[in-house]
Amino acid sequence: MPLFHPRVIEKHIKHIKHLEPMSASHADILSAWAENLSKGIYDSETQNDGEFIQRILIDVLGYVGSSEGKSWTVAKNQPLPKGNVDVALGSFTAEETKIIAPFELKGAKTKDLDAIMAGRNKSPVQQAWEYASDIKGAQWVLVSNYREIRLYAFGYGRKDYEFFDLSKLSEPKEYARFILLLSAESLLNGKTQSLLKESEQVDKDITNQLYADYKALRAKLIKTIGDDNPDKEPLQVIRYTQTILDRILFVAFAEDKGLLPENTLKQAYETKNLYSPQPVWENFKGLFQAINKGNPDLKIPAYNGGLFKDDAELNNLSISDALCEGFKKIGDYDFDSDVSVNILGHIFEQSISDLEELKAHAENVEEVSKNQSKRKKDGIFYTPAYITRYIVEQAVGGWLNDRREELGINTLPVLEDADYDSIKVIERGQRKGQITYNKKIEKHIQTWEAYKEALSKIKVLDPACGSGAFLNEVFDYLKNEGEAVNSQLALLKGEQTTLFRWDTHILANNIYGVDLNSESVEITKLSLWLKTANRQEKLTYLEDNIKVGNSLIDDPEIAGDLAFDWNKQFSEIMQNGGFDVIVGNPPYVFARDQGFTDQEKQHYYANYEQANYQINTYALFTEKGYRLAKSNGYLGYIIPNTCLTINSFKEFRKFILEETSKTKIINIFDKVFSDASVDCCILLFKKEKSDAPLHKGTISKQELSESTVIKSDLSKDDYIINLSINSKAEGLLVKINNQSDVLDNVATVKAGLQAYEVGKGNPIQTKEMKNERVYHSFEKVDGDYLKYVDGKDVCRYYQTWGGEFLKYGENLASPRNSHLFNSPRILVRQIPSKPPYCINACYLEDHVLNDRNSMNIVDIQKNPYFVLGLLNSRLVSYWFVNSFDKFQRKTFPQFKINELKKFPIHVNGMEEIATKAKSVCEENSQFIKLIETFEKLLKTEFRQQNITTKLKNWFELEVSEFIAEIEKSIKPIKLSLSQKAEWMEHFEKEKAKALELKNKIDQTDREIDQMVYELYQLTPEDIALVENGST
Repeated sequence: MPLFHPRVIEKHIKHIKHLEPMSASHADILSAWAENLSKGIYDSETQNDGEFIQRILIDVLGYVGSSEGKSWTVAKNQPLPKGNVDVALGSFTAEETKIIAPFELKGAKTKDLDAIMAGRNKSPVQQAWEYASDIKGAQWVLVSNYREIRLYAFGYGRKDYEFFDLSKLSEPKEYARFILLLSAESLLNGKTQSLLKESEQVDKDITNQLYADYKALRAKLIKTIGDDNPDKEPLQVIRYTQTILDRILFVAFAEDKGLLPENTLKQAYETKNLYSPQPVWENFKGLFQAINKGNPDLKIPAYNGGLFKDDAELNNLSISDALCEGFKKIGDYDFDSDVSVNILGHIFEQSISDLEELKAHAENVEEVSKNQSKRKKDGIFYTPAYITRYIVEQAVGGWLNDRREELGINTLPVLEDADYDSIKVIERGQRKGQITYNKKIEKHIQTWEAYKEALSKIKVLDPACGSGAFLNEVFDYLKNEGEAVNSQLALLKGEQTTLFRWDTHILANNIYGVDLNSESVEITKLSLWLKTANRQEKLTYLEDNIKVGNSLIDDPEIAGDLAFDWNKQFSEIMQNGGFDVIVGNPPYVFARDQGFTDQEKQHYYANYEQANYQINTYALFTEKGYRLAKSNGYLGYIIPNTCLTINSFKEFRKFILEETSKTKIINIFDKVFSDASVDCCILLFKKEKSDAPLHKGTISKQELSESTVIKSDLSKDDYIINLSINSKAEGLLVKINNQSDVLDNVATVKAGLQAYEVGKGNPIQTKEMKNERVYHSFEKVDGDYLKYVDGKDVCRYYQTWGGEFLKYGENLASPRNSHLFNSPRILVRQIPSKPPYCINACYLEDHVLNDRNSMNIVDIQKNPYFVLGLLNSRLVSYWFVNSFDKFQRKTFPQFKINELKKFPIHVNGMEEIATKAKSVCEENSQFIKLIETFEKLLKTEFRQQNITTKLKNWFELEVSEFIAEIEKSIKPIKLSLSQKAEWMEHFEKEKAKALELKNKIDQTDREIDQMVYELYQLTPEDIALVENGST
């Protein structure tokens, strides 16, 4: 598919005058190039790379060679970590190299740039992408065989690219597009990048407009069908509506792709029988029947496949002419050039969410939030295309790489010109049409035929297929691979091409999906049919491949009609050992969010090893995928990255580390789901035991970086999978741990109370009691009401109080022992701050209640102020970040009791640290009192219950800003000159006190940090690592 939207290209070509006409020199170069191609002059790669660089890149596209001066923009044979790229485009000087586009060249004899190269186990395109992944800041990937040039956008995957035929660049429009996108002026200066962004925006605009029309039509259909057919149930009406719209979308697509006559929808709407008028709906029913069974008079082939099958109930509906006009409007869109497959994918995804809400309303489901569809409540979010592509490339590609290694494709003898010359097609006699070749060619043909056989039998499953995004990506990947194999065999057989149809074969034999939602299944089928529809064939029957069911539950007493028995539904596959590859984005549903019934929970506990007290469906789907995969099969999912560190997923991590090989975990720093606050990672593995290193990495701004780690190193401490730590940091952690005892050995660490849980407490708590927080009060109602602090009240070296009390006793869900709350203790906030100081710990002796948002350290065997100083130090924050990798996710990082218990406490106390920590506590107390007194004065003086954040941080303002903020935020206040003067004088005096205290606190903090460094005998290099690595 083109990388740039045709509408964007046409607009810019039209408005940039200097692109046309073509200069005489360019015309001569391009004409000569096309002529030389036809003569076979450019068949060799290395003999012609200089000519290509000079003529095409420098003379036509305007790049500057190294011989031109102190700086240049095109470099030949540029060294990279994994080899030399043939050509690099970018900015080069003797001191600096900045590559934005690696450019891989092959000779014209290499006719298919996607075909695997003998002895290389990769295609030219794959090779170019490997180079790009080694280049920091790469934006583009270019590949050419002197006949064509392909332009890929790095980070956008290999499926979409811009294609340039070098033999046709003399044509004005092709030349203009060539210069617009590939000239040095465009590619190096960001013009091409901006055109890509503009294309993305055009796609979004078309998506939004088409979906608005689609959604409006659906709403009208549901209302009108419901009104005109009162005997139909609401859910039936929704089903009829979606079936009609699926059919209309197929027709709109097919008429623009030449699969149906042009303007089919328009003709169906406008054709009238003047002698016997009938509703327009009758025409559309006739059209659907023609598509189902075929109609030679209308030049409509029979597509069938299930989408247009006879449906008596649907045919008996009454639909107005006005509504049918909306069908024609959908057909007005250009599905050939404007509406891409990607746009349709977005529409299908959004459609599923909307349908779930419509169904929920139809079923009178309570509390259907406008901001949270049932789809989101079910933990289902849609995966960006670059993530889907990467997972499919790794999982499906991993399985295929194993097959290539087994067959010896990587070690096939390299073919020379003499080998290709041995290929002869017999032109006469009894053996006419047969091919002869030498032994080396024969070996290649046998091997590639065996690989084709393996490829044709692969079984790929998405057990939660949704709208079909992963299955569509799998289809594209397998089709490209199949066509590359066909090309390779055609080359080895004297250009005799195979008639093997990969597209329909893949649909019928290679891809499988299951989803809980019937509309999802139908939309998945439709999206796959749109990829493979052909005038000569009926649509592939997909009922046996894409099915409705509950992938996790096979018991009809629990899941009803959705119970899914894999051994029955896919009996042949399961009898052969299972699926070769499992891919997908499984639902993320937590038990604590009341996402399961009690029956479902019990089923999970009884049938899944990964069903612990905090069940989440993605862990169950991982276990199910592992079971469904063949031995040596592959799995690739996108899942929440919380599983890498939190204690409740310890067994899950152990399972991944001990039961899988070729394991790869990639943390994603990009925002993956626009409608969900979920930090994610990619999990990839092969189903076999192995001690081979685990591959870890990150994706940030769609750029991937990878490294490896020894699995046994991860099993030492709760199997935590730390994706961020490097070897230097690891060494420093060892140094810290070797000098420390764990906190659990020098104190008791306990969680706070839990105030509410439905079904707990005395009297038994209800949902309403929990929601209304009935035991919290801003008044001390009686002696049972005690001071209560929330997590946000626990700060470094001090504790605030929001004025709340909590009724303490058996009424609470889990009150804990009262001794915990009236003992001297250190409180630690559960949610850390960002580095460099992540831990928020304070010491208190008052009788104060705290909940589980902060943790208690009691019975401390060392000076509590020494422990407090250590916990709040920069070094311990550094240890925390690198030990538990909390900041590999951006959403709500927090740590638990079991992690706090492991915090390092130096075996030798240091009284100076305790003294300084006590001092900073006192300084903070004075500082907070000063700030709160000033704030109270403001509220009292101006009779305000609340003030702005700026006024709360008044000491950070200049006096003019302070006065301006009072008059701006406290209306209708307008201070007189005398009032201003009085406030200015008081402000300056109090600010000076506040800043003096703040500076003392900061200075004491730094002194404690230096003492801790000294205590742990850190070198200057160690200190630099902490100071630079925790900011």
